[in-house]
Amino acid sequence: MINQHPDHLRHPDEICSTDPRNRSYDLTLHDMHEVAARLALNQSVPEDIAVQFETSKNVYLYSWFVYRFYPVARLHALTVLELALRNRFEAELPDSYRGFKGRTTLKKMIQYGKDVGVLQNEAFESHRHRAEVRARTRHFFEMVEYMSNNDIETMEVDESKIEITDEDRAFDTLGMLIDSLPAIRNLHAHGSTHLDNDAYTTLKIVSEIINQLWPLDAGASDTPKNETGEPDA
Repeated sequence: MINQHPDHLRHPDEICSTDPRNRSYDLTLHDMHEVAARLALNQSVPEDIAVQFETSKNVYLYSWFVYRFYPVARLHALTVLELALRNRFEAELPDSYRGFKGRTTLKKMIQYGKDVGVLQNEAFESHRHRAEVRARTRHFFEMVEYMSNNDIETMEVDESKIEITDEDRAFDTLGMLIDSLPAIRNLHAHGSTHLDNDAYTTLKIVSEIINQLWPLDAGASDTPKNETGEPDA
């Protein structure tokens, strides 16, 4: 076995060796593939954009071998997002949502998608999860107060009484993404030594935005595209 620095150019005999920094996680290469495969786009997404996103997924998968591919996967996914937004909105984007000399920008295109209702908070899994957690937390404290006031020691949670309210949904996920996604893209695109392995979160968000840009038609198949761009059998 060749002893070489994991950040240097790989020796041909070490190309398929796991990056040692990934060995500290309770994951396998098959786990990584399963996670990447979940990031499926709707059949209605244009093929050229779907193929570009498959590249992001492949870079993420190959991060198993090269740890420094994680930020590369994240940056590539954000460039695919900008491509998708431009493809979807270029023809209709008002001048007020354009940058210098009428150029399209990632931030303003996301803002436009939000303002015209194409992009919605409820379409993000993280938003729905946050709302559910807030509802469950409120229900828990209501139970504690009821038990305390009525001298009750134990109660079972009644799932049917956990109601997600507008207040629980009030967090503006898109408002946060309008600022954070361009900032993350610029961090990497303009040069950075920042390194972490949380590329999946960005890829997940990008897939959710792209799927909102091209939602499934009422009569269309809901079968997502696989790694080849073809419907799963």
